Amino acid sequence: MNFTIRKVAIGEVRSLQKLSKRTFQEAYSETNTPTSMKIYMEEKFSLENLSIELSNPKSEFYFIEHNYEKMGFL
Repeated sequence: MNFTIRKVAIGEVRSLQKLSKRTFQEAYSETNTPTSMKIYMEEKFSLENLSIELSNPKSEFYFIEHNYEKMGFL
């Protein structure tokens, strides 16, 4: 499989939010309550918070893609 890693653009904040929520849910839902998951995701993965992070020159996000499908991020 060939993967592509590319920097997330500010205009892709909604895609980053969607992927962030999905992967966080998959990784941590078994060890947290639904309420704590909801609170954490609403705070950390809000469009405002992610936009601030994407606009920070000292912060970078990258999508990992396969055949143009976003598989993960870092």
